[in-house]
Amino acid sequence: FENLLAEQNPETQESARKSTGSYYTPREIVDYMVEQSLAEYIKSNLTLSKAEEEAVEEFIHTEEYPDSLKQHTAQIAAKLNTVKVLDPACGSGAFPIGMLQKLMALKLQLAPMGKGGAVKGIYDLKLQTILNSIYGCDIQPMAVELSRLRCWLSLIIDEEVDKKKTNWGIANLPNLDFKFVCVNTLIGLPVMVEDTLGT
Repeated sequence: FENLLAEQNPETQESARKSTGSYYTPREIVDYMVEQSLAEYIKSNLTLSKAEEEAVEEFIHTEEYPDSLKQHTAQIAAKLNTVKVLDPACGSGAFPIGMLQKLMALKLQLAPMGKGGAVKGIYDLKLQTILNSIYGCDIQPMAVELSRLRCWLSLIIDEEVDKKKTNWGIANLPNLDFKFVCVNTLIGLPVMVEDTLGT
């Protein structure tokens, strides 16, 4: 996506980045935005002491769950399972995918895999996280398609393959048409005309 934005139109000598106002966000900035967003979300939705708020920030940054938050484990897990994340200019999906990866790491810390773990499989957990929490919009159709593709690829890498099963046991990819939408988010929705026919 970054390479395509850098290409120049031979007639105008203008890059796609300049003509569309597109900007590629560096990974370090994406990681910072993800961590700050999740930390503020959890802190604003739970009653925590100052020390516990600092522990939440440390947990999100290091992905290691501290003992000082054990009494809040169920509440934090519930908040991570119900968070809704919308990127109004998602581009190729750097922020939504960064958020997906961070949510997965945190959820696995709270409900580890294995015999006693509550998580059935990484694929199922990732699918539910995408379906319940991740949304994106962009004005460029190609960017929206790339965001969907990145979500599908992130799912496929965790799919368990069984060559004895039909389609090797690989499930159909989810429909992401309503998760990533091509729209101009700077323009408000049109005013809806009230239906007076029913009165």
